Amino acid sequence: MTLTEDRRAQILRIATRLFSQKGYARTTLEDVAAEIGFTKPAIYLGFDSKDQILFEMHRDIVAPALDDVREIRGSGCSQSDQLRRIRRAHVDRVLQNA
Repeated sequence: MTLTEDRRAQILRIATRLFSQKGYARTTLEDVAAEIGFTKPAIYLGFDSKDQILFEMHRDIVAPALDDVREIRGSGCSQSDQLRRIRRAHVDRVLQNA
């Protein structure tokens, strides 16, 4: 048995919020499960570990942000415009994932 993509996404959203609030080290899978109304073993249906959750958060949040920077750097506009656009892209990503 595995979790649906919606449930996996829900776990990632809750874990992202808890890691932000409490820190990665102080957040347990029990904390994440309690927020969702799951048991800790239910989380293991979708993720092998807390580290895997962190890795997937990185993949879903940081990797696209780096793609934004690469695209802007290759745009050919001035460095000051690139910096402005990178700052704006960063703020947009943070707000999108808040």
